[in-house]
Amino acid sequence: MAEPWGVVVVVLSVLSIAVAVMAITLGVIAYEFRRTLRQVAAILPGCDRAAHEVQRTLGQARRLLTRTDHVARDVETVIQRACGATTQLLDEVVYWKTRAHTFLAERFGNGARPGPRRRFLG
Repeated sequence: MAEPWGVVVVVLSVLSIAVAVMAITLGVIAYEFRRTLRQVAAILPGCDRAAHEVQRTLGQARRLLTRTDHVARDVETVIQRACGATTQLLDEVVYWKTRAHTFLAERFGNGARPGPRRRFLG
């Protein structure tokens, strides 16, 4: 009967060793976790400053893009007005050209040209 008690003692010994190893492992993990948290806590103030700097820079970029958009709209308006004025001017040129051709055709006949007359030497 001594033998079953010997097996129980061996099993209990193995279990106690396993529990001790697990306890040591948990202690090491907790220590490393605490050390990592301290390192993260030391880094966070710098991250906060960097985040504020990024936010300030993005605000400046937003203001610059808003101004650029306003300038682009103003340029677009000027270009549209210039195109409208050019179109109106070209319409008037075409009108006066047509009128001149009509006048010359009525005055000098169908073969008349608006250019200078040829001079013959002789």
